[in-house]
Amino acid sequence: EDKGCGIDSQKDLYCWGSFSQNLPILVDTKVVDVKLLKPQQGAPLSDWLFYTKIDGTVKAYNNFIHPVNYPAGSTVRNLESGDKHACALTNGSMYCVGDNSLGQLATGNGTSTFDPVASPFGVTSSFIRLAKSTNGDHGCGIHSNGTLHCWGQNNLGQLGLGTAGAWHTSPSQVPGVSDVVEAGVSKTATCVIRKPGGLYCWGANIQQWITLGTDPVANVTSPRAIPLSFTPVSFQLAYGGICVKSDVGDVYCWGSNAYGTIGVGTASPSPSAYTTPQLVSTL
Repeated sequence: EDKGCGIDSQKDLYCWGSFSQNLPILVDTKVVDVKLLKPQQGAPLSDWLFYTKIDGTVKAYNNFIHPVNYPAGSTVRNLESGDKHACALTNGSMYCVGDNSLGQLATGNGTSTFDPVASPFGVTSSFIRLAKSTNGDHGCGIHSNGTLHCWGQNNLGQLGLGTAGAWHTSPSQVPGVSDVVEAGVSKTATCVIRKPGGLYCWGANIQQWITLGTDPVANVTSPRAIPLSFTPVSFQLAYGGICVKSDVGDVYCWGSNAYGTIGVGTASPSPSAYTTPQLVSTL
């Protein structure tokens, strides 16, 4: 990416890079969350910044501040952005905006939009939180009953429905997953943490990171438990890998080690990947 943004301790939002000729500029105040869409030529709202203010309103920025228009009385309580789209949970609905060429907006069709569109599927009104996204083309919502519902790209089995192939324009419940307390998606995979602390993942098994080196299958299309020697409390997905925080504060990473992603002092091709969790000792 050619830009970055951050929120300081006073809730002021600053951005730099191509937004501001490389110098940090003040974009707005009273900001609590910020998401940046990936540049993609021709995609609606590509390369835009979305952020949530303290009062629950959402703004978009691309050198100018633009209001994101939700129905009167709506308050955004959760905002997540994917590769070229963004979705928000309001008081009773899920609204999405941006590229919909792979069903990312959960609207039942593939029509992209510059304005937020409410998902017509009733299940979304019971979502308590959206899966955190790392440039994904699919999305998931955690239902109030602890189940997980996903939509969008499924070419690698990212939706966890037992097959890989066609993308889905409506949310589908992921079989065999309950008591979900955290969920995350990347371009190629999905993971959840279930009570009382189990990690489950599915999608592209790049360099066998999902199967911990025990199964060379290319795609894991159903949720698979990942046996760990520690209790996971949070995680962050990357392309072909993951980092997980334990209940005692330790961080473990495994998967692709391109550019030293695993954080253990080496970079690909020495080795190219770690198929078991590696303790990041300096954190």
